[in-house]
Amino acid sequence: IKAGEKLPALEQAIKLIKLSSFQFQNFKISSVSLANTRKITFVMIKKRRAYKILMPKENIEKTLKVLHYALKQKQGKHKSTIDLTFNNQVIFK
Repeated sequence: IKAGEKLPALEQAIKLIKLSSFQFQNFKISSVSLANTRKITFVMIKKRRAYKILMPKENIEKTLKVLHYALKQKQGKHKSTIDLTFNNQVIFK
């Protein structure tokens, strides 16, 4: 890889990391996987809890807003996996 070279395969991961660094600073991302062609899987640390997040590769900023809101509204037992790949639904597993 040369300096300044663009890697289209990593665009979504880079956008996710940038957004979490600037707009969603309470989301600390520890790993990202782009192995699946339709979704991003990443591990996020929030208030000393780890969450495995599944989200579509499109509309990353909008999806992070939905995740942020869902975590604020969440009640009950800690669930370690959050699936955002279903149409406008947040599923805690």
